[in-house]
Amino acid sequence: MGPTVQCECGRELPVRLGQAGTTVSCPCGRSVRVPPLSQLRRDVAGEVEPADAGKDGNSPGSGRPRLTAVGWVFVALAVAALLAAGFAATALDMGSAEGDFFGALLGVGTLLLLGAAAVFLRVFGFRFFRD
Repeated sequence: MGPTVQCECGRELPVRLGQAGTTVSCPCGRSVRVPPLSQLRRDVAGEVEPADAGKDGNSPGSGRPRLTAVGWVFVALAVAALLAAGFAATALDMGSAEGDFFGALLGVGTLLLLGAAAVFLRVFGFRFFRD
């Protein structure tokens, strides 16, 4: 049997895994929140979480997204890129307007390249946050 969510009226509403994290409408008129995909999969497998799970803010389903390994790599790359741009800009003649402009251009350019790489990876299914 597929995953279901329960409305306050008591009805069990069938949902698809693709509806995870959204809301569905019950025939009684109420909106019912569909849990995250990880919780739906656990529910289907028979591992239903207790009602107070996730209240401490550190366990899955706490509502606070956490970075994946790919996300941490991109944070580290962004910091390293900004530091490298700063060092490169100081190596140039920063007293002139051209040096200031080049330093700013270098910093913005590296962040734009990282952003483009992140979009490219996201298109191919990489996740930067987890539930």
